[in-house]
Amino acid sequence: MIRHWKETRDYRRVRDANGVVIACVISVDGEDVEVTEEIYEEYARMDRRERYLAEKDAENGVVSLDELTERGFPAEFLRMDFKSDFENDVLEPDEKRRTLACLNAALTVLNADERRLIHTLYYDDVSVRECAQRLGVRLWTVQCRREKILKKLRTEILKKFKNFS
Repeated sequence: MIRHWKETRDYRRVRDANGVVIACVISVDGEDVEVTEEIYEEYARMDRRERYLAEKDAENGVVSLDELTERGFPAEFLRMDFKSDFENDVLEPDEKRRTLACLNAALTVLNADERRLIHTLYYDDVSVRECAQRLGVRLWTVQCRREKILKKLRTEILKKFKNFS
């Protein structure tokens, strides 16, 4: 039997007889700890996010970098999406040069507006919502443009990668 998430969570609000919240409690290592409303809300938000991600993993499955590599995706292409210093830590200098050359070559197929959107979202690290506000368009519009551009880039990167290999 699958239990409802509320039955298994380790946090709760304690209410008096009138239903007024008198305490927020989080269980830590089996011990109840009273916390502020702000901490409780953040903890609940993180729990909701974790449940959401678990549902998405269950719907879509989880794919590892190793599995993608085994399926034939070029490792250099897959590594480009990481925001950490992964390139400096793992890629050899020649691989890094080839990867950057591949990406730069692929970016040349974009027009100025497309490059500006990609730069704003990925280099300036601006959220899609904020980008939409800056441009004065709907969130959906930016999301569609981004997906269209990324699809174009993926296709172009795969072509360029074959030429640079």
